Order: sequence, then C-alpha cells, then structure tokens
Amino acid sequence: MQKGVRRQIVNLGLVVAALGLVGVVIATQGRVTTSEKDARSFNLLTAFREDDVSRIVAERDGKRLVIERELTGDAGDRSWNIKEPVAEEADAYAIDKFLGSLEFARFVRRIKPEEVNHAELGLDAPLFRLDVAMGKVRYRLTVGKEAASPPGSRYLEVTAEGGPESGVFLVARDLIKELEIDAGTLRGRQMMPYTSNQLSHVIITGTDGAVRKLKSTGRDRWQFDGMEREVRVSRDVFDQVLTQFARTKAEHFIEPTEAEAALGAGKNVHIELTPKEAGRPKGMIEVGGRCPKSENDVVALRRSPDLVAACVPKSVLPALDTPAADLVDKQLFALRKDEVESVLVVRGDKKLDLARKESGFVMRSPVQGDVGLETGNRRIEAMVRATGELLGEAKLTELGLSPPAGKVTLRSAGESDAAVVEEVVEIGTVSRSGKLAVRRVADGAVMMLDADTARALDADSTLMRSLKLFEFENADFRSLEVRGRGLEQKIHRDASGQIALDLPKGKRADTALTGDAVSELGRLTADRWVSESDDPSFGLSTPELTLKLAFSAGDAGVKEHTVTVGAATTGGAFAKLGGEPGVFILPRRTLDAVGTWFLDRTVFTVTPDVATQVVLERQGKKLVLERRADGFVRASGVELAPQRVAEISDTLIALRAEAAIALGPEKPGQGLEAPEVVVRIERTAFGPKSLRIGAGDSWRGQSIHYARAEGVDATYVIAKTKARVLIDAF
Repeated sequence: MQKGVRRQIVNLGLVVAALGLVGVVIATQGRVTTSEKDARSFNLLTAFREDDVSRIVAERDGKRLVIERELTGDAGDRSWNIKEPVAEEADAYAIDKFLGSLEFARFVRRIKPEEVNHAELGLDAPLFRLDVAMGKVRYRLTVGKEAASPPGSRYLEVTAEGGPESGVFLVARDLIKELEIDAGTLRGRQMMPYTSNQLSHVIITGTDGAVRKLKSTGRDRWQFDGMEREVRVSRDVFDQVLTQFARTKAEHFIEPTEAEAALGAGKNVHIELTPKEAGRPKGMIEVGGRCPKSENDVVALRRSPDLVAACVPKSVLPALDTPAADLVDKQLFALRKDEVESVLVVRGDKKLDLARKESGFVMRSPVQGDVGLETGNRRIEAMVRATGELLGEAKLTELGLSPPAGKVTLRSAGESDAAVVEEVVEIGTVSRSGKLAVRRVADGAVMMLDADTARALDADSTLMRSLKLFEFENADFRSLEVRGRGLEQKIHRDASGQIALDLPKGKRADTALTGDAVSELGRLTADRWVSESDDPSFGLSTPELTLKLAFSAGDAGVKEHTVTVGAATTGGAFAKLGGEPGVFILPRRTLDAVGTWFLDRTVFTVTPDVATQVVLERQGKKLVLERRADGFVRASGVELAPQRVAEISDTLIALRAEAAIALGPEKPGQGLEAPEVVVRIERTAFGPKSLRIGAGDSWRGQSIHYARAEGVDATYVIAKTKARVLIDAF
C-alpha cells in the first residue's frame, strides 16, 4: 500500500514538473535565448527570426510606410501587404531582400554608453526610423546623422523590448541604403491588379478607339462578348496579350498627376478587368503616352481598384493594342498537340478512333493496331493547326450541317472527368469546289476548309501504313526515267558501274546530282499519308512528274516502280505508287532531287592548266587576267587590289552552277541578251570559250543569276554570292 502511494506521489511530481517546463516554454516563447545572443554578438540585432516578423513601420519626413504579414488561403500561407500609404500586396522579392538585410546587418563599432549624446548624434531628429515587430520582441531602429568616418557611415540606435540588447552603433553607408525603404521600393510592380485566371470579362479599347469585349469560358478559353458573333478568341493570339498583361510591370513609379499629363488626350489603350469573385472592384488601367523619365517606356495609370502610376516597357503596347480581327480564332480546335489524349472522327459509316498509349498511340478503328508516336502526333498536329474561312450568315441545312454528316471529337487528359477538355467540330458536305463546311460546337462558328486542310478530318486507316515505300542500295540502282514539267531525262548504271545520261542525248551527267537522286529514291519515304484513295484535287490525273525506276532486288530479280507526282502541297507534292492504293506526300527534298536536270554543272569552271587568259567585260570596261602558276593575276584593265584579283581568280576556278533549269535558247527576262558580265576564256585546247551571266532572280528560295556557257544549249542558275564577285569587279 505504501509503495503504491509513493508511486502515485512520484508520478504526480513528474506531471507537475512537466507542466512547469511547458509553462516555461510558453512564457519564454518568442523571447531571445542566451545562445541566440552569443551566436549573433557581431550583428546589429541580437536576435532575428524571420518567420516571427509580423509588422514593419518606416517613418521619414512625416510619411509612414506600414506593412503587415497576413494569412492567405486555406493552406495557411502568409503574404506581406502594404497598409499605408496605399493598400496593396507588397513585392515578395523586395520584402525578402529587406528582411535579409535586417537579419545579417552588422555594425562597424559599438558606441560606449558614456559617449552617447542623442542630440549630437542626430538621434533626436533622425533621418528615418524603423519599427519591427517580431513575436514578443519589438525593435526600433533610429538612424541619426552622418559620422566623420568611414565615409557615408551613420549613427544608429537600436531600442529593443522583450529581451534583446539596446545600444547605439556606427553602421556602414551600404546598410543604411538597404534599410531605407519606402512604398515605391516594396510595393508590387504588377500594374494589372488581377491575373488572367481571376477574370470573367476583359474590355480593351485600342488606340484606334475600337472596343474588344471578351468573356472567359473557363480553362483558359475566351470568347467575344456581344460582338464578332461571340466566336471564340484565338488562344495563341490572346496568350500574347495576357503575356503583356504580366509584363506590364513598373520600371519605376511616378505621381498620378505626372501620368495624367503624359497620357493627355493621346491615343492610348484602355483596359477594363472584371474579376470572377463577386464584390471585388474592376481594374481600370490606361497605357500609352511617353514616360517622363525614360523615352523607352510608356505610362501605365491604374485608376481602380487603387490609384497607381508607373512607367512600364514600351514593348507591351503593340500586343495590348491587338485588333479584334486578329483575335478571332480561325482554327478548328483550341487544344494544342501535346494536350490531345484521344481523337474520334465519325463520318457516315467510317470511324477513326485513336488514343495515346505509353510512348505511342493505339488505333481502335477502322482497324486495330499500334501507331508510332511521330505518326500519330503528325495527324493530330494537322487537326489542331487546321484553319478555315469564317462564314457570317450560314445556312446549316445547305452546308450539310443540319444534321451534320460527321463529327470530330478531341479530348484532353485529366485527373477526373471534370478536368477533361472536350472539343467537338461537326462536319458538313463537300462543295463543288472541294471545300468542306464545318461547325465548331463550342461557339457555333461555321467555317469553310480547303480540300488540303479538310483531309486532316478524314476517317481512314492511312496512319497504319508504313512511311517507307521501298529501299535499295546505290549499287543496286539500274535506271530512272523522269518525264513532265518540262523535263525529259533518263539515266542508267552502265557495265562499268558508272551512271550514264541517256536523255537528253549528247549531254554529260552531273555525278553529284545523279547520286543525290539515286540516294533519295533508294530510301524513298513518304512525308505522310493523306488519303486511302485518289480524288481530282491531288492532281494525279494530269501529273507534274512521272518517275519510272528500276533496281535489283537480289533473288527477286529487277523490280520496277512507277511514282506519279501531282499537285504541290505543304511539305512537298501529292504522289501515288503505281499499283498501290493510297496517296502520300513526296517530300520536297526528294522532289527537288528528281526534278532537277542531271546536266553537268562544271561547264563554267575556268581551269588554269587549260586557260591562258581570261577577259571579264561589263558595260564597256575590261579586266584582263593571265595565268600565273595555279591561278590568275591581273594583266590590264580596271585597277583592283591584289586581294580582289585573288578572290576573282578563286571564284573562276571553282565556278559551278547550282543547276540547269531549261534546255534550248535563253528566254526573255533572264538578262542574257544584255548580260551583267561576259567572261571570255582563251584556252590551249578546244579553242576560246565565253560565259554570260544575266539577271538576278530567285530559285528554290535561293538568290541566283541566270547564266549560259558557249556551246551548251541550256540555261543554268549560279548562286548570287558567286556571280556578284565577278560583276562587282567593275
């Protein structure tokens, strides 16, 4: 019994002791410990706990700046807000920087108490004063007059309540600058009071006075409001406008009266922002004019919810002033390629059902099977990038849209059904001109698509087809015949293994060009498949080119293929493989390789071992060059520096055309009847030879000059960079 009583007494004592310790912890919570003091013996503030700082007041010249830390949101996050002289959120970076300066502030030396004279040190009439609330600790920092040395240093008094030591210190000039804060230093620099996801409506009045009224439909989607038939706003274009909203940040603040004067009655952009949250005031911002402090900035004046003026980057203005016509969305879908999770196309009894799967796609209809990532993405990209012509008044019945003949549905990924974005486009009928009518269900916009764009909405199985058409080694090449588009040429591999030119007769083949053509055909790969069957819009009934190819396939003997090339399109031209269903895009590089004359391009080269003299003539002037070792030097004519002569010599020796573009005589407009420059060559063999370089032009996106060589019945093109070396010699 006595043991039990003693045990209860001991337990009771332990409980009392524990409660006592808890009481001590609670009583001393927020106060400064001895270890803190020891660790910060060289810091201005004996203790500093950033998380406990809740209020800062700065006073200077009768003006007060008050900032307080407040709870925000359900997660218990804390943010700093300015209470005086304006009411707005403080800039987080500026606050962090200021608190860091306080935490690590050090003094130059401590002033002995017996040496402190508040009046003489300027502490009775201070430069500025800071009050800092940190838990149960209260600091007051009073900055006095400048000291004799070190330069710029000042006296600073720390008055502490709640435990830390007080005293007067000499502090460096840099610290004074860091502590000298005002509203302009700490206030948020964002001039737009709300972010885009907080807005329900935006009204922008441009510099032309035209109004753009927009409303949010959720999930970063916007439509016109009461104008432009309330069609959808282009996501990409409006994103650029919203980006400039975020970039409309104060470079420096100015007085509202200065802003009003700068804006004047000029052509400015007026922005009205209506937040989703009921009861919150509208944002009213005017941007324009010229900043009084910087010619590279414009003025932004926020009149609501509070009056703030600042200079902001001039570069924000063009996007803010985007015309309504440019904001109209002419794309079928607003989803981006990487956001699309599945595609469903239903047209009559045909259906295309495609969905992402791991690192690729799976097709569930019209056939089942895996589809490569690049192939699936290419088809989706064709859909999301498809644009059309918006129709004003549209008769849905006549366009086959009431009821629709088909439907395309794109779905995004989402953690829940509510988070999934689904976009639907209804499909109508094809017009006599080959255009397809469609209707965006989201906003009712009716559009017409050209035949090429409309193919992205086909419900076919071409995605399952391999892009590789056939393959052979260069050594297995036997022959190639190309006809059409002014071309008629044929090459074959002879018994010696060399590629010879059969057509046009009597011409010499260019080894590099024939090699490029054979290499391209040896790994012939479609850029993409576009249709399971032919239609007149592909231009295959009247082809641009017809290729007849033969190559050895080992034990299978010699294989022959015919490729028919039709109308040009994005990325190349429509093409069909003889005897095979489906239409594909022949890549531009392959088209260029087989569609170029295989004629020798070295007919312009001037070799010193054959040429004894070269005469350049232009507009009655001459430059005579003579052979010297492995090059040419000036003999007479126009005066040129030695380095320019060397450049001309090097150009002549390496002069090679880009390609022959036509057989037969030159054509009008090529400038060859009155050439820019004529090059006459005296040779030890074969007799003299002349070259003519004519007018400049462009060919396959390259700047060129037309050219002809004596004795060669063909017109060539030479790169402008080479031709100008000879032309500019005069």
